[in-house]
Amino acid sequence: FGSSVIPRAGGAPGRGDRAAMSSIYFDNHLPLSDAGSVRCVAWSKGEDTPFLAVAEGTMVRLFREEGEELKDFAQTRPVACTSLAWHPQSKVLAAGWEDGAITLQGPESGSTREDREVHRDAHILCIAFNPQGSRCITTDANGVVGVWKTDQKGMLSSMCHYKKAGALNKVIFR
Repeated sequence: FGSSVIPRAGGAPGRGDRAAMSSIYFDNHLPLSDAGSVRCVAWSKGEDTPFLAVAEGTMVRLFREEGEELKDFAQTRPVACTSLAWHPQSKVLAAGWEDGAITLQGPESGSTREDREVHRDAHILCIAFNPQGSRCITTDANGVVGVWKTDQKGMLSSMCHYKKAGALNKVIFR
C-alpha cells in the first residue's frame, strides 16, 4: 500500500530542465479483521517514515509503510470512527467519532487527548488541517463547524464554533 516517487535522470524530452517523476507502488497486505468494516484511512505527511491510519469499526489502527502494525497505538471506543486526519507538520492523528468526540494521538506518544465539548452527540463528518498546521476545522452531522488553533505539537484548543444550515462533509483551505 506504499508509494515512492523517484525522479528519472535526464528529464523528459520537450520539458526543459524539469525531471520527469515516476511512481512505484508496493502491494502489502494489512492484517485487518474485516476489510469491509474500514470506514476511512489517512496517510501521514511530511516525514521520513509515513504512517497509515485505518479506522476499522470501533478501532483506529496504525501501520508503517511496509504494513507492520504499531500495536501500542490502537485506539478503541464504543462507537465507530468516522473521520481521520494527520497534522501536516507533527506526527499527530486526529480522529472523529460517531459520538462527537475528537481524539488526538501520536505514534510515539502513549497518551490520547479527547474533546467532546464542541460536537456533542453528533457524529464527526470531517477533520481538516490547514497546510501550515496552525488551524483545524471539524464538522458534524448537526451542522456545527469547529475552528481550532493548533500548537507545534499538533494539540488543539477550541477558538470558536458555529452552526451552519445543513451538514458539511468537506473543508477546503485556499
